[in-house]
Amino acid sequence: MANLDPVTMIAGVACSLAALVLAWRAYRSAAAEHEERKREKERDEARQSASESTFQVREFEKKLTEASSLLTGWKSGNGKHLVGAQNGRNDF
Repeated sequence: MANLDPVTMIAGVACSLAALVLAWRAYRSAAAEHEERKREKERDEARQSASESTFQVREFEKKLTEASSLLTGWKSGNGKHLVGAQNGRNDF
């Protein structure tokens, strides 16, 4: 190495530095894309979970309404609400 011209050594170091900068930029770009995909996946999972929770709440509300109606009919002595329950119908 001692026999190399200083300009050649500077050019070699500059090329190495340029290669490192390009590699670092590529790494940062890939990392940013990975983070973006991760955020999108988490957002989609959160939306799906919220949708499923909303569906479950609506189903529970329907069942609560049915149970309330059944109990109100039973309390008032209206037997037609109890016929379905006596026939083995169980929507709960």
